[in-house]
Amino acid sequence: MTDSDLNETNTGWAPLDEPGAAQGFDDLLGEVLVRSNGPGHATARFATSASHANRLGSLHGGYLAAIAEQCLFLPLYLDHRVTRTNVVTIDFTVQYLASGVSGAILEADLQVLRETGKLAFIRGTLRQHGEIILSYSGTLRKLRAP
Repeated sequence: MTDSDLNETNTGWAPLDEPGAAQGFDDLLGEVLVRSNGPGHATARFATSASHANRLGSLHGGYLAAIAEQCLFLPLYLDHRVTRTNVVTIDFTVQYLASGVSGAILEADLQVLRETGKLAFIRGTLRQHGEIILSYSGTLRKLRAP
């Protein structure tokens, strides 16, 4: 599955970044398409490839954890409550439930469980072909805008 396939299957979704705008580690994760599912809820989609696989041919656990952590801020971001530069992860927990396959679209679903003035508690899942392969949760710290 290529990035162009991702766009074709997700008409109406918005890219998280402009093409070529992701920098550093984020650039290695590939294109991310996002949508809000109402206040405090978000979904993201990623195209996977053989470069995301481990030696067994399954999606690498480090890749899955990176995708999950990358998505934590999305419900707040899509609700315009944080920017890309004023939120950081302060804890993150992952449960691997099944193996994923390269070449298939990976979908993240996220929900804000609770939000305070400085913190947000988020839970999410990663799915492929309708099956949850990873469950995760994290706490975000909202920073003051510069």
